[in-house]
Amino acid sequence: MSEEVIRGIHSILRRIIRGDTSWCCVSAGGRFAARLDCGDFIVAGAHDGRVEFLAGFNAVNRADRARPVRANAAVAAALTAACVSNMKVFMFSGVRYCSSCGANLRSYYGRDGGLLRDDAYVAELYAPVGPGA
Repeated sequence: MSEEVIRGIHSILRRIIRGDTSWCCVSAGGRFAARLDCGDFIVAGAHDGRVEFLAGFNAVNRADRARPVRANAAVAAALTAACVSNMKVFMFSGVRYCSSCGANLRSYYGRDGGLLRDDAYVAELYAPVGPGA
């Protein structure tokens, strides 16, 4: 386990011990829980040696991502041959503020991501997807 992951776990445990287990808003808790399903999400995790706050959207259930890629392999190959980058089954980008309440995520959850921390999920987001991955 990396030092960054250990620090993240310690941060979460410290917040639980202090009783600081609240979300910046109801929406943030729901969006964090939704990261494993369809719809929009918010999450924090380590990438390239630093913690990032990310928001995004899953167009398909994460467990079913491989099926649309396989089912559309011929279409994907044609799009690639035509220099079209890819078919999106999910997308994400870095964020600083909660889109629901405007809270500064780093200030509210801490430099280590606090309750939004899920390193495994963030690593999966950055992992290559599709044929040849």
